[in-house]
Amino acid sequence: MHSALKITKFHIHDSRRSLMVFYAIVIGLSLFAASCITRGGGNSLQIGGIDLASAIFIFIVGLNAFTTGFRFMQANNVSRKRYYTGTALALISIAAFMATIDTILSTFIGTLIHYESMLTQLYRITSPLTLLAWSFALYTCLTHLGWMIGMLYHRSNKLFRMMISVSPVLTGLVITFFDHWVDGALSRGLAGFFTTVFGFTSAPPNPYTATISFLVAATGAAAISFLLIRRVTLKSQG
Repeated sequence: MHSALKITKFHIHDSRRSLMVFYAIVIGLSLFAASCITRGGGNSLQIGGIDLASAIFIFIVGLNAFTTGFRFMQANNVSRKRYYTGTALALISIAAFMATIDTILSTFIGTLIHYESMLTQLYRITSPLTLLAWSFALYTCLTHLGWMIGMLYHRSNKLFRMMISVSPVLTGLVITFFDHWVDGALSRGLAGFFTTVFGFTSAPPNPYTATISFLVAATGAAAISFLLIRRVTLKSQG
């Protein structure tokens, strides 16, 4: 466990500067926008996007978590199990930190101007505790998904990497083709599935259903990452 905590500290330290720069930009832009809206008398206007930017950022953190950390592990004779545990703890810790900061920022900016987080836009809920839980689950899911994709890229040849890159487009085309073939049944089924897992079947919508769904997806991605890391080999850069 001691070695696993060292891996956790390594990842957090490695991400520290990026987090500082990211939040310096986010806070600066948010305060600038709030100042412009207030001075312009546009208090009826609203802004958002802090948590969306954070979601993109933490996904990239997950993508980049593998290569450097795995090289560090190999150089210091850390077992794959401890590396996996340490990295997973680091990603969860970063997700918790960012969810906390985003909740504080959203609450503070909301006292200055009309600000709406993704949670508020989707569920019309402004509770800070709900925002914290929902954001933590979302960020944990995205960073573990990024970590899994990063390992898939590392293990793949150039052809398979290209296939992974274009897979969203290919998936969309396949879904469109089969949906037309079955007279829209596929799109209706997918819409019903996502409506259910994101908590939109109830009135009002329940964000905690989505919170659980995000954590389940994160657990699935983490399980796949564990299977991948058991056989992954270290490759040269490029």
